[in-house]
Amino acid sequence: MTGGTAVILGPVGRNFASGMSGGIAYVLDDGNLARMVNRKLVALYPLDALDLVMLHKHLTNHVKHTGSVIAARILEKWPTTHAKFVKVLPHDYREMLDAMDIAEREGLEGDEMLERAFLLKTSKGLTAAKEALHGQEDFSDLRL
Repeated sequence: MTGGTAVILGPVGRNFASGMSGGIAYVLDDGNLARMVNRKLVALYPLDALDLVMLHKHLTNHVKHTGSVIAARILEKWPTTHAKFVKVLPHDYREMLDAMDIAEREGLEGDEMLERAFLLKTSKGLTAAKEALHGQEDFSDLRL
């Protein structure tokens, strides 16, 4: 997977995400995900509020378009089943998302934001920018 979003509702095989260079996978963890995933390339994260909204939307659309019984059951028990999902992100992709967040906090938008994020990511400036931003409320004067 090189981009986009995948929702995995069944078990994953050994070396899961070994070819994943971008995008997000939301995986319904059957308790085996941590030992099946390729941690050299990806990391596992809990879902935040935005992830939950996106996942619910994807599941709802899946039921609407396919009649999936599995997705329907998950939605019926959403207050408990949502906690069984894990977000899988490639390390490089996560670093780029962090760099984009920093560039946005600096007040940049569009192509300028993307250029700045790329510069942060490729010049090893991401760690320094994160450290400089830690605890700082006003990001407008931060330039690396």
